[in-house]
This record gives sequence, C-alpha cells and structure tokens, in this order.
Amino acid sequence: MTLRDERPDALYSMPVTARNDSGNDTRISVAILAGGESRRMGRDKGLLPLDGTSMIEAVAAQLSPYAYEVIIGANDPDAYAFTGLRVVPDLERGCGPMMGVLSCLEAARGGTVLFAPCDVPVIPDGFVRLMLEAAAEADVAMPLDRLGRPEPLLAAYSRRCAPAIRRLLDGGERRVTALMGDAIRAEYGLTLTLVRHPDMGWYRNVNTAADYEALLAERAGRPGDAGRPGA
Repeated sequence: MTLRDERPDALYSMPVTARNDSGNDTRISVAILAGGESRRMGRDKGLLPLDGTSMIEAVAAQLSPYAYEVIIGANDPDAYAFTGLRVVPDLERGCGPMMGVLSCLEAARGGTVLFAPCDVPVIPDGFVRLMLEAAAEADVAMPLDRLGRPEPLLAAYSRRCAPAIRRLLDGGERRVTALMGDAIRAEYGLTLTLVRHPDMGWYRNVNTAADYEALLAERAGRPGDAGRPGA
C-alpha cells in the first residue's frame, strides 16, 4: 500500500505494520472530545461561538465527510443536545481523557475511531486523509506535533484497543500515551504507526480567552490582533 498525502513530503516516522485481524470493520467513527473542565477558558470550549456556529459544530463539519458517524465524548449530554449528535459520557468519572477515549471506543459503531478535541478549530483535509490511511493498517495511528511529541487526543484507534486501555486504567494509568508502550501492545497484539504530517503549523488548541480572541481576530481578518500572545 502506498502511503501518501496531497503533498509529496508527507511521511510516516516508522513503517506501517498491517493489523492482524482479517475481516475487520472498515467503517470510521469520529469522536469529538468535550469532557474537559475548561478551567483556563472559564467556560465550555465546545460551545464557544465560531463563524455563526459553535466550536464543536465547526470541528464536526470538518470531519463528518470522512465518517460513518460522529459522536461527542462529554459528561453533559444536555449541553450538546442541540447538535443532534450522539453524546457519550464517561463510563467512570474522574479518570481523565483516557476514560473518554475508552468510553467512545466502546460506544462507537465503526471499527476505527478518529479522535479530535473540541478546541482544535482547524483540521486540514490532508491531515485527516493521512491519518485514515495509517489507521487502515494499524491499531494506533499516532500523529506527532512539530517537535515530535505524540498527540494522543488527535489520534485514531481501532476498537481492538479498548481492552488494553481498560487494563491500563484498572492499573491506575491515566496517560493515553501509555498505550504506545511495547509491553501493553504486545500483550494485546496491537500495532502502532507514528504519523508525521509535513506541516503541523495549523495545529493549536484554543485553551484560553486570549487564544479565542486571537482566533476570532484571524477569522475577521485583523492580523494585528492575531499576533497577540496566545495566537
């Protein structure tokens, strides 16, 4: 299988290893994670207005063309009822984002789940296509940021990862990146691909009010404002 993006310099940082599960479900579910406490923002980031809609709807609109279904991982279903999307609360509270990942994996109808945070308003098509090509061949498709750090909440996981994640949680682990460990993957027969997109300059979280104001300034075409801290 040739792995390519629309840009020729897209690459994988390690070879793709085919998943060892014949007849696997090739449907893609998208899960948008909105279960954080938004402490730095001071209000629910997914509900922030953006271009006449909400932040979470903007993320869903970008990813829905690739998905069999879009679900939301959040502990307040009523807050997101207006989206018309299925909302999946954490199976257990207080376990961090890893529990959100597990809960969505177990609730998803597709064989692979592409995750995205609700506060990343720009996700390029080229990145999505690159991730889905990798996810077709590996249980864990993990993107790396500009500094080579994994971004586990912008990753794709096959549903086969769920038992391993449950095992990690039961052992007190809360870091989603723990699933990248050789021992846990070997125990559950999971394959991993690290994915490098040629230009991750688009990637940023809208974590604070300053970040949000800078984003709005950019959308309004006010480059002077967009250069403020947090942009």
